[in-house]
Amino acid sequence: MKRVLSLVAALAVSTVATAAFAAGSSTIAGTKHNLSLGSTASYKVGAGGTGQICIFCHTPHNAAQNVPLWNRTANGTAAGGFTLYSSVTMVNSKHATGFTTDSISLFCMSCHDGSALGGTTMIKNQPADGTSTDVSLGGTGASEGIASGRAANLGTDLRSSHPINFRVLQSGTSNGLGDVTGNILKTSTVSGGFPLFASGGQDKYLECGSCHAVHDNTNIPFLRTTNDGSKLCLGCHVK
Repeated sequence: MKRVLSLVAALAVSTVATAAFAAGSSTIAGTKHNLSLGSTASYKVGAGGTGQICIFCHTPHNAAQNVPLWNRTANGTAAGGFTLYSSVTMVNSKHATGFTTDSISLFCMSCHDGSALGGTTMIKNQPADGTSTDVSLGGTGASEGIASGRAANLGTDLRSSHPINFRVLQSGTSNGLGDVTGNILKTSTVSGGFPLFASGGQDKYLECGSCHAVHDNTNIPFLRTTNDGSKLCLGCHVK
């Protein structure tokens, strides 16, 4: 009887876990971050040679980087090849001339700088059901990247973009930003707050992933909360 109960409990846990995974998978499946063969998004010019969705960024084994099981072998542009936003009012702008090499934002920019998205030079572990060499997001030719005319191509000059790869100091010394608790930055406007990341051997850096949830496009474009009434902005900035 104990074995039967244990088996039933294990199956229940497995069912819940499977359902949770399926829910997460279906969330990204209908977004522009689905680069697979099965994607029917109108923005795609070419189709990936694999039916897998996650393989373009993640791999379960032998990852290029262990966080988050990263499957892209290189960034399209080296860390020092970017120019970041900076201003005289920023507390910390020492990385304005480029990313730190361990910046999580480089993961995003490996696609959004306009460089190639697929192929053996960018994908470490190729999928068993095909290759990812023919992915195109509006670009043409060998680069197979994001076309320069598309908003998703941010390029390498990010001086007109929101600050990223900068350290957020504790409240009271961070120029009108919210409270920092652990690695979460928030104001009273939002309930959950926004994550900060490790970079340059230190913690509490604001990166692309602080404002964007790459697997969930409920709040377009992949925002962590709605920006109605500037809620996203006011979730970090005290105004």
